[in-house]
Amino acid sequence: MKKFGWITIYCILMIGLVSPLLGQPLHSKTADVIEKLNAALVESMKKGDKLGFFGRCRLLEPVIKNSFDFPYIVRKVTGKYWKDMDENQRKMLLNNYIVWTVAKYAQRFHKYKGQKFEVVSESEFRPQVMSVRSNLVKANKEIIEFRYFLLENKGSWRIVDIQVSGVSQLAINRTQFKRVLKDKGFDGLNTGLKEKVKELSAIGKS
Repeated sequence: MKKFGWITIYCILMIGLVSPLLGQPLHSKTADVIEKLNAALVESMKKGDKLGFFGRCRLLEPVIKNSFDFPYIVRKVTGKYWKDMDENQRKMLLNNYIVWTVAKYAQRFHKYKGQKFEVVSESEFRPQVMSVRSNLVKANKEIIEFRYFLLENKGSWRIVDIQVSGVSQLAINRTQFKRVLKDKGFDGLNTGLKEKVKELSAIGKS
């Protein structure tokens, strides 16, 4: 009984020490990447109407470029077809992929209605790959979960995939891109990305 009592007291003390830390913002290199991206997205929403679509693109572009490992992502989504591209094609595709990504964020995060982001946890997914979970909390308390996967490259951490409500965006893009490359080749994929950007800009301006 005495042993059980000491264990109980120890657990209570530990809970008391840990509980003030729960809900506190995380402080690490990986969490910092997500915090900066989240802050830019909130700013894009709050200034959405004033900035307009292209203004939001200009706001988000430097943060997004600094948050994602785009060379890694483009290699992954194109798979074996990456090896068949020459250097100019690779640069062109990389640039258009970045423009398309920025346009998607500018179109989606354009209006503020009391939303907020919370970085809630991080863990090692595998060596040199970290997982950071961040929630988008809407004004009605609805939560959309984002799970970011970050890869360390030369001392810097960059996002290489995002799971939105459990669905991998890298896997979706890889399936779509490889299908287009197989059916329409490089020109078809490159043209398709440009058309998607035009569509997003039209929606963003409406």
